[in-house]
Amino acid sequence: MTKGDITTSSNADDAGVPTYPWLAAPAHLKTRRQLRAAGLRPNGQDIAAFMVRKRRRGRKPLVAHLFDLAKAAPKRTASSAQLDAIRKATAEHQARAAERHGISRGELHREVDPGPSWANPTRIKGGKIMSDNTARQQPVPVSADEPPRLGVPAGHSQTMAYLLASVALHRAEEQAYELDQAAADAAMGHTDAQTDIDSARVMAEAQLTRFSWESGRESTMQALAAAIVWRYDPQLAEVATRRMDELISHYAGTYGVVIDADENDVSIDPDFDAQWWQRFTEASVVYDRQAAAVDVLSARALDGRVMEAVMAWHGQPPTPASAEMYLATEKSRRAQLSTALADAGASNTVRSGVEFVVDYLRGDVSGTDLTDTPVLVNPAHEVRGRVGELLERFAERGDSFATAMAREVDVMTIDDQLRVREIGIAIRDGRDDAEMEPWPDWIDRDELADRIRDFARDARDVTAYANDATTDGGLRLDDDVAEMIAGMGRDRAVIGALLTKAGLHPAEKAALTALVADIDLGRVDDRNLPELLLLDERSKRRVDLRRHGHTAHQIAARTGDTVKQLIGAGVDMSPRTEPGWALETVRNDIDALARGGLTPAQLTEARQSFDTNMDGFGRALRGAGVDTPTRVKIRAAVDQGVHAAGKHGKTRAGREQHWRDRLYSATAAVQRHHGPDTQPLPSTSRPRIDREQATAMRLAALAQAHPCGTSTEPAQAANTRRTAHGAGMELARKREREGRA
Repeated sequence: MTKGDITTSSNADDAGVPTYPWLAAPAHLKTRRQLRAAGLRPNGQDIAAFMVRKRRRGRKPLVAHLFDLAKAAPKRTASSAQLDAIRKATAEHQARAAERHGISRGELHREVDPGPSWANPTRIKGGKIMSDNTARQQPVPVSADEPPRLGVPAGHSQTMAYLLASVALHRAEEQAYELDQAAADAAMGHTDAQTDIDSARVMAEAQLTRFSWESGRESTMQALAAAIVWRYDPQLAEVATRRMDELISHYAGTYGVVIDADENDVSIDPDFDAQWWQRFTEASVVYDRQAAAVDVLSARALDGRVMEAVMAWHGQPPTPASAEMYLATEKSRRAQLSTALADAGASNTVRSGVEFVVDYLRGDVSGTDLTDTPVLVNPAHEVRGRVGELLERFAERGDSFATAMAREVDVMTIDDQLRVREIGIAIRDGRDDAEMEPWPDWIDRDELADRIRDFARDARDVTAYANDATTDGGLRLDDDVAEMIAGMGRDRAVIGALLTKAGLHPAEKAALTALVADIDLGRVDDRNLPELLLLDERSKRRVDLRRHGHTAHQIAARTGDTVKQLIGAGVDMSPRTEPGWALETVRNDIDALARGGLTPAQLTEARQSFDTNMDGFGRALRGAGVDTPTRVKIRAAVDQGVHAAGKHGKTRAGREQHWRDRLYSATAAVQRHHGPDTQPLPSTSRPRIDREQATAMRLAALAQAHPCGTSTEPAQAANTRRTAHGAGMELARKREREGRA
């Protein structure tokens, strides 16, 4: 199986065509490329089977088309007349290219000395390998008669542009070869070959005419390959040549990457300062992040002096000359903002709200207590984008998922809950008209976060490939890197579409747009993504509890390190030894205790497990020859770690309750003036006046604490958590009213 046979089409669902798991197809079924390698062709047969590999959430599966080996036929051999026709066409293409560069046709046949540069070519040989440029990393003196040697890629942006341009030429060469083969088949009277050529021409025309600079570097690479292939086609020559010249100029002017399409050559302009341009681009992205923070804060009712401090922090945009200093002083300027806010008389709550917005746009909230941040995204509306997935899981798992789904939608408005419950009833009744995506225009934040992580992971892999290839004596191209780049292009398109959906805060759109730019610049990958990608309360809660777990792990790790120091180097404490394994079990018990969230029964079981493991640890220490005073010290160190773990674990319940209060208080904040038709549902148990008053008090405190961070959603009537029984009563009454009408 090769990457060239992989697609992401949905043809695997075609009726009557068998489907096999990845790498599990019978031996007589081969892909088109495997047939070609064996000197065969499909011979016009239909697809015999599919081979499918599932991928991460939100991404289409990889599908390979398989053909029956028994129905294949030998590849056609071109006649001498066809080969002559191809040679004449190639010569004509070369002559036209030479004339565009001011070289007459007669000069093409004049023999000349290739010169010293012939010994070190830079073109791609067969689309596979570039010349050895490693020797050019050090300045080499040249004589007046010897042409200057070209440079090697410097900086992330130039290295990636060099790789993409090389891949574009490689793809163009492969596509041109396939078109030549199809043209030869068409000349022999095969109508399907001409149909393939016409289809490829239509796709290329769409690619060339609909190209947009905002579509990303992967789309630029694909457009360049299409322009190079079709520049001699009578129907597309004009648009393809114009687009090719435009893209080649872009690579040269923006990255210093010189492309010679006629010679199939990619090189580096030695006079282009790639590092200088890289720093300026990075500084521009930092400035854009700060500008977005200013825009968000300008929409809040902040004191004039506070906004003056924010504007002073924003400052003037960087210039190419000041870019390096601008990047170097970014953290110090952020520290100066805190001082300026204090000097402006901002209260602690206002200052924390402003700094949270600023730090989120900077991509670093590591120093922020997320439990004390403004609510910028309405929790009642955040669920809308996830309802489709919740309904699918309900359809798959039935009533076993009903409780979990009710808990998820309980934060929604009454009208939204009724709509979801109606769909749930339709699914349970087996009706085909169930609307699985009631809010298709709303953002699914989980899908967006997953796509960004996939994009960043692929970017790291492609970057490693480019760095290794450009420093190991030549750029070797294979189908793996081309597929990774194509995958990044698909993820980029999906991310761009998701950022246009409803439900995103302006700060989120700006931060994620800048994050994609930082990934392109090599500043960020999947290992150092921002801790908080999105601003909704569910995302904050997830990060806050992750921090809680990280602290728990640190408590356990410190306890283990202290024990090892007390034991000393005389005892092997690696996990493969009995003392080391016993210590590892104790450390895991401390970790579990520090994470908290245990029920009374689980806590009792954990204590029993800890006592058992400690007894085993003591026996292992005695067996290893550790003396009694040291064992006493070890026990004291472990007890101290257990005490710290228990103290930290008890805070888990309080944090969970705090986040529940934030979710439902924030929901009530945007439901105050919703209207008389959707009052809170009646309760079948005790009155809710106390809870409503408590919610109002929490809401008032939240609004006073964060005047700059209240939600921008329209105000609605107060809402509290409702039982499923109350919502069912309201749904029944609604249906009864509709029946009477």
